[in-house]
Amino acid sequence: MSICARPFARANSARVLGLLRRLLTAPKRLAELERDHLRLQREAQRYRLLVDTTTAVVWSTDARGLAPPSTPSWSEYTGQASAAHAGHGWLDVVHPDDRDSARERWLYAVQHQIPYESEFRLVRPDGSFANVISRGLPVWSEDGTQVLEWVGTVQDLTALRRSEQAAADRLRELQETQRMLVAKERLAAVGELSAAVAHEVRNPLGAIFNALNMLRREMKHPLLDVLSEESDRLNRIVADLLDFARPCEPRFTGESIHKVIKAALQSVDLESRRIDVQLQLSAEVDQLPMDGRLVRQLLINLFENAVQAMPVGGQLSIRTERAEEALRLFVADNGPGVPSHLRERVFAPFFTTKATGTGLGLAVVKRIAESHGGSVRLEPGSIGAAFRVEIPLAAGPAH
Repeated sequence: MSICARPFARANSARVLGLLRRLLTAPKRLAELERDHLRLQREAQRYRLLVDTTTAVVWSTDARGLAPPSTPSWSEYTGQASAAHAGHGWLDVVHPDDRDSARERWLYAVQHQIPYESEFRLVRPDGSFANVISRGLPVWSEDGTQVLEWVGTVQDLTALRRSEQAAADRLRELQETQRMLVAKERLAAVGELSAAVAHEVRNPLGAIFNALNMLRREMKHPLLDVLSEESDRLNRIVADLLDFARPCEPRFTGESIHKVIKAALQSVDLESRRIDVQLQLSAEVDQLPMDGRLVRQLLINLFENAVQAMPVGGQLSIRTERAEEALRLFVADNGPGVPSHLRERVFAPFFTTKATGTGLGLAVVKRIAESHGGSVRLEPGSIGAAFRVEIPLAAGPAH
């Protein structure tokens, strides 16, 4: 018996030692398990917080892509009843313009078992629409042979889109401000140059006129008429340069726009050029704060521009109307008009499509209108050329 007992005793002793070791190390193992459990709890809480702060909805569907009857976060976000959400009912709260695209993307992802992503507008409980992006992934079986379900999230992009739009609007404003500053600097430089050139030309031009007058007393020759005509043209160019270079600072007084229009018409040769004038002056607006001298110059430039566009005669139409808190003045001709690719350049200094002229007339028109806090534009789609000038009914500094 003693021989048989020794192996048994040794085996029993080993088992006891193993139990003792397990008992001795149990507290350590329990502590490790507790730490692991706490770590998993923290990770789960962190995940939930992450989901809550970065998504509006957490959703799931079956393998066929059909939503369950109840998804609380979806119903809370959209206000859609749980029963209405089931199957493909969730599409009913997608904006009508985005619905077909969202449906096609979802069905394509389910059919091909690939990740899903779609951006669309989703209705909110108050009836407004939010910009959202929905992403989803298939959950595969352990052996990777079949999709068990789909899970995904919906993120609200409304605040992001508003920020992007605000940033884009601000960028456009800055670009427009920069463009205006550059244009203003260029105009200032052109104005200074124009004034210098005009003054340098005017002095010898005066001497030429004096010499012509003396020659006419002494002799008669056809070339004197040519010299006189070309000198007059050069004098008009100098006058245009000085008008453009002169600071445009209106002195606002109450004046009649009807009288200013008629005075400007008298300053333009219309009869010999066979121009028929059509006047439609509104009785609703006549007296307004403006600089009559500058507005008269504005009108003369517009009238001359129209007359030059009708070398064989035509019709000049002038119409006024009241538009909210502004006078609206229309000047139109029935000439050939302005080609579409040149319409944006008509107010640029020194731009002209005519054989003669400085290209400063309309640039001066623009400066005078803006100095009154108003504007001028070439009307689109008109027969001939039609300009619209607006001048506020309340006097104020230029914008």
